[in-house]
Amino acid sequence: MDEDRHNPDDDLTYVYNDTDVQLFDIYGLPNVSLSGTINYVQVYGRAKSHSIAQASTGIYKLLISPDGACDDSYVSADIDLVTGYSTYVNTWTENPQTAAPFTLDDINAIGIGVKCNSPAAGVNETTFTIRPNANGDVIQLTTECANAYQCVDEAVHDGFVTINYQSFVGIKYDLYELDDHTTETGTINKVIVYAYIRPVLSCPNCWAKTVIKTHGTEYRGSQETEEHTSWNLISTTYTINPNTIAAWTWAEIDSLQAGIELYSDGVINTVTQVYVVVYYDAPVSPEIRTTQCYAKVNYTPDDIECTLHKPDKISTNHSRNVKMINFWSGNRVVYDLNRSGKSMVLTGTEYEDTSITDACGAIECIRQQGENGADVTISELGSALWNGVYKIRSFGWKHISECPDVYDWILELEDTRYCQICGDKTYD
Repeated sequence: MDEDRHNPDDDLTYVYNDTDVQLFDIYGLPNVSLSGTINYVQVYGRAKSHSIAQASTGIYKLLISPDGACDDSYVSADIDLVTGYSTYVNTWTENPQTAAPFTLDDINAIGIGVKCNSPAAGVNETTFTIRPNANGDVIQLTTECANAYQCVDEAVHDGFVTINYQSFVGIKYDLYELDDHTTETGTINKVIVYAYIRPVLSCPNCWAKTVIKTHGTEYRGSQETEEHTSWNLISTTYTINPNTIAAWTWAEIDSLQAGIELYSDGVINTVTQVYVVVYYDAPVSPEIRTTQCYAKVNYTPDDIECTLHKPDKISTNHSRNVKMINFWSGNRVVYDLNRSGKSMVLTGTEYEDTSITDACGAIECIRQQGENGADVTISELGSALWNGVYKIRSFGWKHISECPDVYDWILELEDTRYCQICGDKTYD
């Protein structure tokens, strides 16, 4: 949040909220030293809604805490974020806590920040997997584990390390209890039952079927033949609950049992893993990201006086706005409309003597006035044509020596005086 305001790092570092709970941050600021009347304080935040647009019911607000306390009482109006980073601003013309103009003490006490939430703004199909966690209503297969479900519950199948099997001629099957869902919500699109199966030896007549039990009724998938040279992954897809002929509910998922049915003609037929994958439309809450937050203080400084040695050179430029008309006869008429600008450039040398005891301080004084941007009054140049009210357009200097302290400088000014008689705001 604290990088230079001209160089935000956007998605490199940021804070975010992707919940529907309104959360806020308040950040402390360094103290400042200024002298003058504070006009207003602006709080800036650079933010976006990541990937998809924020929900219409979502909020994003800039806030100010006049005393720096952890309080979100003073916030901006709601801001509609876009999916790309933009910089937003809110202006406070007075201290919202006191309803009085800001003071320097106020500025050095305030905290700034953001407040936002992210309700669901869309859906995205996602999955979660549920695995056996207990024996179900039917356990017929021979198991190599303490409990039958423990031979088929691994996240990655372990082959013949743990198996349940049918070794006699005939059909047997197991059902297993499954994990419940936790925080998942949304419409369930389908349920797929998977099992890894394999006979130990070649068994052309061996086959397997997946089995589920819902609402007290068992349902079987299609009959699958098996290769004995590798593990066979079989599956059955249920887009709706076969018992209710309606979309699956989360309660039905929590009560579901799944398993495997194996047929053997005397060759050992095995199962090493059983699991269920649930596909559902999950609500999506985009990350509301803020990568930068800072404040600007606008103030009118107290009048200060800066003294420089008289310049070595003064140059002025009185540019004018003109128009020309060329006639078919070859004649030309030129109209002088008004003055487009009136500038003055001063160049000089600053050094320390009885009149100026701090050459560096004199240079710094002019620099601060230029950064403030307020009107400056130039006097004692020896002519009313030069003395007057100006804006500082630019100020540059070069340090010539340190002992004694000497600077060459150049000051570019723009005249702000308007013609009182013309009435068209052109320059004198």
